[in-house]
Amino acid sequence: MATGAFWPDAGRRAAVAHLDQGALARKGAALSCYRSQADIIRLFSPDPETYRLAPRYNFANKPPPGLYLYDSFGWTITSTQWQRHAARALAQIEKTAA
Repeated sequence: MATGAFWPDAGRRAAVAHLDQGALARKGAALSCYRSQADIIRLFSPDPETYRLAPRYNFANKPPPGLYLYDSFGWTITSTQWQRHAARALAQIEKTAA
């Protein structure tokens, strides 16, 4: 699992911001409010913050090659099922927008 990084996209440069001690303290205090997510939050470094404009994803398409982290959790819905749901939702949105 990679955190704090984006899948390479030559057309979308990332901006990196390093937080000062005050900002890091505020971020730490905010994140500590999510006690039920502490095990996941621990996997992410609080600094730096990395930003970029989001691409126009088609969530019905398969993600980049490799193992799907989503499927490693043993949830009742698989990534393949999620992609089918996404495809139906996108089709409904397009139909509604037309």
